[in-house]
Amino acid sequence: LQKLVLTSSASVVFEGTDIKNGSEDLPYAQKPIDYYTETKILQEKVFANDPQLVPILVQAARSGKMKFIIGDGKNLVDFTYVENVVHGHILAAEKLHKGSPLCGK
Repeated sequence: LQKLVLTSSASVVFEGTDIKNGSEDLPYAQKPIDYYTETKILQEKVFANDPQLVPILVQAARSGKMKFIIGDGKNLVDFTYVENVVHGHILAAEKLHKGSPLCGK
C-alpha cells in the first residue's frame, strides 16, 4: 500500500497579519507572500482534488524531470526540528487508510 504525506506551510493562509487560533479551515491567501507559498497552495489544491495525478508526478520525479533549485542552493531556513517533522510524518502515515479521517487533511 502506497501512501503520501504532504507537508504544507502556515504561509498558505498568511495575509500579512498575525493569525491567532487558526485552523486548517482558513482560506488560502489571496496574495501569497512569495513564490514558495504560491507553490504550496498549488500543491495542496492539486493533491486535494486530483489524487490520480500523484503517480504521474512520482514518475516525473523519478525520471529527473522535476529537479530544480530556487536561489543559489545555499538557503538555510528551518523553523521545525527535522526529527519532529519526520516523527509527525510517520504518525500520519501509520493512520492513513481507506476511509481515514486524515485523508485529504
